[in-house]
Amino acid sequence: MIDYFYRLRTDAFNLTQGLLSTPIEDLYYEDYYSFSASMLGHEEWKHHRALASINAQFPIRHAGILKMEPHTGYDWHTDTDRALAINMILDTRQNGHPSETLFSPDHGHAAQYKVSQLTYSPFSLYLFNTQVKHTVINHAEPRYLFSVEFEPTEFTNYGNVLNFCLAQGL
Repeated sequence: MIDYFYRLRTDAFNLTQGLLSTPIEDLYYEDYYSFSASMLGHEEWKHHRALASINAQFPIRHAGILKMEPHTGYDWHTDTDRALAINMILDTRQNGHPSETLFSPDHGHAAQYKVSQLTYSPFSLYLFNTQVKHTVINHAEPRYLFSVEFEPTEFTNYGNVLNFCLAQGL
């Protein structure tokens, strides 16, 4: 069985409060892999216990906010420059953000294919396997996602970071 994502056992409410101290729509965004991205400094996230623990073992290159416009999709793909990510939707509605994140290891092999959906929970960080084909479909509102990228090393991959998180109770 392929792991697509893992919800970390940590509350990220305090992290979101720090990230959202500036109105999210007022941040400076630049083009980044067909998203609009606002890069964050280490100060924005380094005090979060889980991220600090993971960073000590698997160095984080940078973190940022990815913005996706309403009524847009991001085509099926695997990430070329990152082996994994940690993501968190920045939305506090009980029903979640009106977007869909889908994974499919067999997309493109036939007219029909199996999918698994990641339904983000508020204030939750997800280890995200970027090496499985995935897509995002955004609906009626802008979508803002906190996303962490790691320094590439031979040990920094989804399986190793997942095993570390499980061993640390994260």
